[in-house]
Amino acid sequence: MTLSVAKGLRSTLIGIITNALLAGIKGTAGVLGNSYALIADAIESTTDIASSFIVWVGLKVSGLSPDADHPYGHGKAEPIAATVVSMTLLGAAIWIAVQSVGEILTPHTSPAPFTLLVLLLVVATKETLFRFVFRVGTEISSTAVKSDAWHHRSDAITSAAAFVGISVSLIGGKGFESADDWAALFASAIIAVNAYRILRPALDEVMDAAPSSAIMDAIRTVAPRVNGVEAVEKCRVRKMGFSHYVDLHIEVRSDLTVQQGHAIAHAVRAAVRAEIPQVSDVLVHVEPAADGIDGSPGSQGNGPRLDHEPPPAVHAWGWRYHHVGIPTRSPVPGEVYLPHLKIHVSGFPTSPFGIEWMRFDDDCPIHEIIKRVPHIAFEVPDLDRALNEHPVELLSPPSSPSGGVRAAMFLHNGAPIEVIEFRPPASLPQ
Repeated sequence: MTLSVAKGLRSTLIGIITNALLAGIKGTAGVLGNSYALIADAIESTTDIASSFIVWVGLKVSGLSPDADHPYGHGKAEPIAATVVSMTLLGAAIWIAVQSVGEILTPHTSPAPFTLLVLLLVVATKETLFRFVFRVGTEISSTAVKSDAWHHRSDAITSAAAFVGISVSLIGGKGFESADDWAALFASAIIAVNAYRILRPALDEVMDAAPSSAIMDAIRTVAPRVNGVEAVEKCRVRKMGFSHYVDLHIEVRSDLTVQQGHAIAHAVRAAVRAEIPQVSDVLVHVEPAADGIDGSPGSQGNGPRLDHEPPPAVHAWGWRYHHVGIPTRSPVPGEVYLPHLKIHVSGFPTSPFGIEWMRFDDDCPIHEIIKRVPHIAFEVPDLDRALNEHPVELLSPPSSPSGGVRAAMFLHNGAPIEVIEFRPPASLPQ
């Protein structure tokens, strides 16, 4: 269970307990004090209990993990619960209106004065509960929890209207006995409006309407910062419960290989998820950039040049590809992460794609370069011999970043080159 679901469940449970207590108090006071407005208010509090329970169930279901039948999870249960709550709220408004009209047409005596004290207690309690639950709903971005909050606000409105109506009835005396019924009728109209306010966003979410522009603007800001991305062509976002799922079309240079485009797409996915926590997944579609930004001669593209062939001199040395590393900004200051597309692996267990986190010192020249420019790595059987046999200017001396690995870096024709020597332990598969 996520923290958001837990907060929503806790606020909903508090609402259920509070409504149960208030329903009993208002119902008893309404019968003893001869106030139909209070009786109607008690009935609405009872419907609040049912609607809060629906929200509680919806939150529980939305927090379930994805399964074979629901690969995207159960997030839609949350707006469905909000839809049910809004419909019950609308039904309560209609019922109160019908009953109020009937009471207006039926002569009866004025309510008892003590009912005003009960209504003051109810208004204060329900308004406080509304503010608490609505704040939680906004914090966790839950349509269902916010709809539950509006149910509390509608209860406060009907109680306030009943207070005004009963006051008029008591002050006006004979001829004003039905004032509280008119107040209940007015409150029913306000409740109906609130029901619509809840229903509209819930239906939008069920129908995958676009979320607020703020999250889409954030995605369009983060994605182009990934090296290799020339432009964001399309961005579609849909909300699923507490999570957002993104379909993103990016443009990259048309001369890149499929493997290089795939590595850039993974870097974009990682960057968006790292910087926008409410995004659960990103599906990235790679498209070739239009002429003039595809890396061809004379191009002014924003992405760094990533040759799909190694520098000719290095190729002549007979070194073998190992990986291409594409730098991407990290949310942690002073660090970058390098998605690695593994091209050639022998004698060392590794995945076809990996992400390496690095912390760079500002006074090391190769680090400043590798933060901006993709590097190509080659595997050699003997690191010292390979470096001694060829005229290279080391920018990072041979070191052992991890067990069984030695590596060094140098600059060749403006491109950072990494040389790796693997010495896997005997226990690792060859």
